[in-house]
Formats: sequence, C-alpha cells, structure tokens
Amino acid sequence: PSTLSRTDRFKRWIQNLVQSAGFLGILLCASVPNPLFDLAGITCGYMLIPFTTFFPAVLLGKAVFKVHLQMIVVVVLFTADHLKLFTHWLGNVPLIGHPLQGPFSEYMEQQKITLHGSTAGDIKHSPTVIGVIFNVFVGLMLLFFLLSIINGMAQQKFRDINKTRYYKKLPSEDSELVYSCSEGTNISIN
Repeated sequence: PSTLSRTDRFKRWIQNLVQSAGFLGILLCASVPNPLFDLAGITCGYMLIPFTTFFPAVLLGKAVFKVHLQMIVVVVLFTADHLKLFTHWLGNVPLIGHPLQGPFSEYMEQQKITLHGSTAGDIKHSPTVIGVIFNVFVGLMLLFFLLSIINGMAQQKFRDINKTRYYKKLPSEDSELVYSCSEGTNISIN
C-alpha cells in the first residue's frame, strides 16, 4: 500500500468510502462540486451498487446540497465589498497586478450590467459569432447522439429479426444447443 501512487490511493479511498458508507458515501461525493463524483460514479458501476441506492443519493447530493452550496459561495464571493477587496489585492500583485486592476473592474461591471440590466433599461444583445458557433456545435452533437441511438436500436432489431430467420434449432442428444445455419453449417452453443 505504501508503494501506491497518490492517484491509486485516492481511487482506493473512494472505493472504500462507497463500499463502507454506501448511500452516505455516494451522497457526500455527489454533494462536493468537483470531479470526485465522476470517480465515485464509475466505482459504483464497477461495484454494482443498486440503482435504488445510487440514484436517490445522487439526486439529493446534486439537486439539494451541491446547488445550495454553490449558490452560497457565489453570493458571498461576488458581493460588491468582496469584489472591491479582491480588486485592491489584485493591484498588489507584482508586475501584472496594477495593469490588470482596471480591465478586471471594467469586466466585472460589464458582467453586472449584462446580468442585471442597466438602470436606463434592458440592453438588447445580438448573438456573437462564437455564441452562434457554439450553439450550432451543441445542436449537431445532440443530433449525432440521437441518430446514434436510433441506429443502435435499428441494428439490434435487425439482428433479432435475422437471428430468428437465419438460424433454426436442431434436436441434439446432449445438453448443448445446436443451430443450423441456412448456409448449411452447424453452430453449437454450450
């Protein structure tokens, strides 16, 4: 165990957490906003954790705890006082701090206007080129995903139909199943 790398020790820790704590371990991993849950989800699949244990823990962790934790952190960090304090600290960073102070303040003010609207009225935004490209890309990915699901279902149905047409069961003396192929070859299944 001492020769294991840090990554392997972490994987083993997640496996022990999920195995020993079960629902609460999955809930803990799902509640923390980091890639920890991806590893826990893979571990749950590997260990064949029942869906009735996995899904409620994930639902509670993601929809209740994680959302509220992130909301509190964002509200606390992005209050006007904390942003002013951060901007002041940014100015104290050697070499790059002072030049970044102005653009950072302008960017945060622009974000505030964009998200909350201006005092003179709501600003109408036209879509940017990058936004349109991103939306088209996501749309194409969803379309590809949908087509791959339909294609997979059609291939499975085709295999099922052809399996019944192509093979017929032959009587066999022992317990093995023998199928006759329409091409004249026999296939035995133990």
